[in-house]
Amino acid sequence: MVIAIILLLLAIALPNFWRAQMAARQAAAQVTLREIQTAEATYAATYGQGYSTSLAKLGPPASGTPASSDAAGLLGTVLANGQDGAYRFTYIPGSLINGKIQTYTLKAEPSQPCVSGYAYYGFNSNGETTAGTLVSSLQPDTPAEVVARVLGGSGGSNLLNCGMGP
Repeated sequence: MVIAIILLLLAIALPNFWRAQMAARQAAAQVTLREIQTAEATYAATYGQGYSTSLAKLGPPASGTPASSDAAGLLGTVLANGQDGAYRFTYIPGSLINGKIQTYTLKAEPSQPCVSGYAYYGFNSNGETTAGTLVSSLQPDTPAEVVARVLGGSGGSNLLNCGMGP
C-alpha cells in the first residue's frame, strides 16, 4: 500500500518536475542567444570589420595575450565552441561585402532533443527571431504512463515524443 501511494505521488510530481527543468534550460538558451548577439555587436563596434566569421573569434585569447579580432574575449571557451548547457549553438556568418561580414544567423538546438529541451530558437542580425518545438504535441503524461516509465515499462510514451502524450 505504501509503495502504491509513493508511486502515485511520483506519477503526479515527476511530469511537472521534468517540464520545469526543460523550461529552465530553454530559457537559458534564449538568454545565451542574447549574450552572443551582444558579443557580436561589441565585436563589430570594436574591430570595425563587421561581424565575426565564427563564434571562436569571440572566444578568449590565449593566456597572456591581449584580445584581438581573432580572439576577442567576449565569450567563454565553451560557448565559443558552440555549446552551452543543454543547447548547441550554430553561428552562420553572412556574405562578405566590402571586406566585412554584414549579417549573421544564430541557431540554438537542444544538444539532446527531448532530454535537454524540446524547443529550438533562431536569431539573425536583422532582429528577426524564430522559435518552434521538436514535438507535435505537448500533452502531459497520464499518471499511469509515468508509473509505467518509473517501473521500466513504455507506458505509451517514448523519448522521441519528449515523454509527452500523443
